[in-house]
Amino acid sequence: MYWKLKAFQSSYLSSKLLVSIFLKILNISSIVSLKLDRLFF
Repeated sequence: MYWKLKAFQSSYLSSKLLVSIFLKILNISSIVSLKLDRLFF
């Protein structure tokens, strides 16, 4: 039972990390597209 909990914790942490990285990438890409919009329009 304990190792199952441990595995769940580690997978939860890794998924949280992936989500935060994904959100950062989305944020960066939206900022970049805004700057590109200002450059071209």
